[in-house]
Amino acid sequence: MKQTENEVEDAVIRYLRALAWIVRRNHVGVFYTRDGRPVRVGEPGECDWRAVRPTGKPNAHYLEFEAKRTGATPGKEQREYMAKRTHQGIVCIWADSLEMFVAKYQEAIWDAKP
Repeated sequence: MKQTENEVEDAVIRYLRALAWIVRRNHVGVFYTRDGRPVRVGEPGECDWRAVRPTGKPNAHYLEFEAKRTGATPGKEQREYMAKRTHQGIVCIWADSLEMFVAKYQEAIWDAKP
């Protein structure tokens, strides 16, 4: 079944919220002021979504994710961004379906079983 990026995002967000994650949109890209000047927000390739799960301890769980339509893959800047964050110890997941996201999540997350 083919899904749009929005459908994949919605499914992943519902999944994470069911596991007590707080999910927020990263507003990244180039935006323009009223007089037409460009303003870059965020870093090129930055994931569209971030999530935090409180643990009741001093450090919460944190991840970033990028949803794609069925069959699509991240662009070069997105792959570079995710590789950099992964190297820093941050979980970054991209997926083109909820099933792909869940499989990657369960590989990466500390206590994936709800």
